[in-house]
This record gives sequence, structure tokens and C-alpha cells, in this order.
Amino acid sequence: MRNDFRRNIFRAMTSGALILAGCSQPGSGTPTAEHPTSYSCQAQAVTGEIYTRASTPKEPFTVSIPKLPGWEPAATARTDNKLAVVKTIGISRSLTMLMSLDPASSNEQAAEQLDGLTKIVGPVKITHDETIEICGIRATRLIATAGERAQQYDYLNIVYHVGDDYYPVQLRNQMSIGDVPLFSADIDVMFQGFQIGS
Repeated sequence: MRNDFRRNIFRAMTSGALILAGCSQPGSGTPTAEHPTSYSCQAQAVTGEIYTRASTPKEPFTVSIPKLPGWEPAATARTDNKLAVVKTIGISRSLTMLMSLDPASSNEQAAEQLDGLTKIVGPVKITHDETIEICGIRATRLIATAGERAQQYDYLNIVYHVGDDYYPVQLRNQMSIGDVPLFSADIDVMFQGFQIGS
């Protein structure tokens, strides 16, 4: 089981979901954004446009996020039905991506896999942990910081149930802590508009 979990994480990383190191303007900051608990499950309602990862036989569900001004497909998303977008302001960068693992046989196992996926970047300090409901499904919104790397990570963890399978699905964002004021409002909009369905 442990080797399967490691193999799944390795697959997620090698399938184009490697986290890009964000560039930062000089300066320091701390996360200050408030994160409302209202999640619409209506990605298109925000701007009328969306970024989507289409359903496949291996992952029989579609995921969409709002397409916001200045956000473009990341290099990892230009092929193979990936969902990863990046916004650059000067030398500052924020990356949002969808990651998913092979399905588990239970909700609990899928949740454990998501916990491991959340920690894959190394030691992080969870600064915000909220249970939410999105698209009628219980999910978790997390914010974490990695002090040594001066990075903030936002996570939306959801277990999506299809038939006998439980799919660990994670929307994540990475940015420098100093860049939180530049990007946090967009991240909130994208996460609140997250939409998943079969």
C-alpha cells in the first residue's frame, strides 16, 4: 500500500504537475486574506470563461475553474489535458494547478492520499484549515507556509466518488509569501468557483 501511494505521488509529479518555484519581488509579508466559506460550484459564472480538465476514461469527471484576467495556461498544461494556470506580474509569479491520484477503494484511503499530497512539498505549517462544501461534496480548504522557502501554498482537497472508486483531487496554488497581496484575491475567486462533476 505504501509503495502504491509513493508511486501515485510520483505519477502525479511526472505527469506535468511539478511545482514551479515562484519568483518574488523583494519584501516580506504574511498571509492576510480572509477566505469566505461560500463556494459556488459555478466556474463560468465569474467571467463567462473557464479553464477545464476534461473527463477521461481513467478520471471520469470534469474539473473547471474560472478564467481570470492575466492567467494563462502554464507550460505543463499545454498538452495532455492538464489544468495548470500561471499569472506573472513583473518578477512575481503565482501557479495554480490540479493534481489527482489513482482512485482509492474508500473515502478514508483517498483522504490519506490527499494528506500525503499536501505534504509533498516538504515541511509546511498549516495556517488555515476549513471544512467546506463544494458541489455538494465535503472538502477541505487549507493554507500552508514553508518558512525556509518563503512560500505560501493554498489547497482545496476533495474526494470525488464515482462508482466504486474514490478519487483524490487537489487544486493547489503556490506563490511567494511576499506576493500574497498581489494574487490572493484571484486565488480566492478561483477556489470558490471550483467546479467538479461527472
